Amino acid sequence: METRDRAHTTDLSDGSEPRPIPIIDVSEGQINHLRVNFHYITDSAVPDGASIGSTPFPVDDTGEENKEEDVYSDDGVSVTSEEPDTDQGQGSWTCDCAPVNGACSVYASDTCDCVGSFGNFYSGEKEAQVLLLNALPDRLPLVECSPACSCSSSCLNRVSQKGVTVPISIRSAPAGLGAFYTPSTETNLPSGTFIALYAGEYLTTEQARARWSEGHPDNYTLSLRLPAGVFHIDPRKKGNVGRFLNHSCDPNCVIHVVRWGGGHTWPRAAIFSKKEIKPGEELTFDYGNASGSGLIGGESRAAREGDEGNDACVTDRRTRCMCNAPNCRGYMPFDETL
Repeated sequence: METRDRAHTTDLSDGSEPRPIPIIDVSEGQINHLRVNFHYITDSAVPDGASIGSTPFPVDDTGEENKEEDVYSDDGVSVTSEEPDTDQGQGSWTCDCAPVNGACSVYASDTCDCVGSFGNFYSGEKEAQVLLLNALPDRLPLVECSPACSCSSSCLNRVSQKGVTVPISIRSAPAGLGAFYTPSTETNLPSGTFIALYAGEYLTTEQARARWSEGHPDNYTLSLRLPAGVFHIDPRKKGNVGRFLNHSCDPNCVIHVVRWGGGHTWPRAAIFSKKEIKPGEELTFDYGNASGSGLIGGESRAAREGDEGNDACVTDRRTRCMCNAPNCRGYMPFDETL
């Protein structure tokens, strides 16, 4: 993981991503605010600052994954996913195969243990890999070959581990700063293209509630509800470009849970395009239905109905949606029970 200030650059990632993420036509005041209050990280971290890539996944003394009984939800976003029993014993599952050119493709089930056990739902085209969205089983995470596998870093089953390779810029948007697809040529972005991780600090429910109760107007927390427990990713202070994707009721991106290897490995949130995206389009996802499968909690009756006749206490907590989509719900999703 890399953490950098951007004191002398307009690249949001300050060179830590494979492709620069320019900040364009943004006021100096907004840039200074980011310099002081936001640190770019390429992968999620735990609160002490260590990358989850170098932090053991939490298990108790029986070898079981620690679980949180309390489910936290806020006006951020959440993803629900079920997972198969793929522990294969203690630790994480890795392959020791040596496929042709180090690339475990969708066709490698006979030569790659990871693909044979968990599948590979990426296309086999090395230069333009996309996630086969219609083939991905509902409520199950992607399982890629892990960094500990014997295949190379260019493996076709490590798409979300390669950083930001799509041309993205940060610009002003109706809802504040936003992330836009900005290629140098008039090339549409195919559906299923990996955009970025949604990286931030992994928090417990107690930690997430404490931060939410501080009363900050901006809340970017994404909650992953998995059988292993509930994980909360907060990118407000430490995060990546994923934080800058705004909400839309008619989004062009979707979030799926991905694990880098099976077994006891950290779940990550990965952003993919869900439709073809034209140059200059803002990248968005639905904060009330981030996975696109209707399995998301946290959207209140008020947010769904969007009418002005709801209780005052609910009205006071709602935020106007500015997506301008034909199917706009009128208000941002949130959980009115908090």
